[in-house]
Amino acid sequence: MLVFAIILVVSGALIIGALWGLYGYMPDWIQGNLLALAGGALMSSVVLEMIQPAIGESGLWTTVAFTVLGAVVFTGIDYLIDEKMQNKGGAGLLAAITLDGIPENLALGVALIGGNALQVAALAGSILLSNLPEAAGGAKQMRDGGSSHKKYSCYGLGQLFYYH
Repeated sequence: MLVFAIILVVSGALIIGALWGLYGYMPDWIQGNLLALAGGALMSSVVLEMIQPAIGESGLWTTVAFTVLGAVVFTGIDYLIDEKMQNKGGAGLLAAITLDGIPENLALGVALIGGNALQVAALAGSILLSNLPEAAGGAKQMRDGGSSHKKYSCYGLGQLFYYH
């Protein structure tokens, strides 16, 4: 039951963030600071919950190689969609959210299976904080690019079930 509640809360942040991006207003400087706070919290969790244990289990060079590979794939796909395909309607954000969700979910799953309550809470909290502005920014960019509210709302619901 606890696992379901954690997944529902973390995934629900995508829906709340999408609604915030579509219908809410927040000054850019507040949104930027919130995004910076969320990014910092998520990076701290990634380093403490994923990178540090990976170095201990697989070694420094293997961990660095796969981390760089993930960054190259993520950046390359986003670049291809946004720049080469000239898609300004949010497809790059859709790809980024999907590619972002894979390691997030793996980390959360591993923490739920083998971690202690503090590890799970820290990771789930940082994912929740990062999902809110991420979904809000994606919804806002899709709206500004001409996508309908209904289309993105359906995407958000789909993410709720696919994402976790």
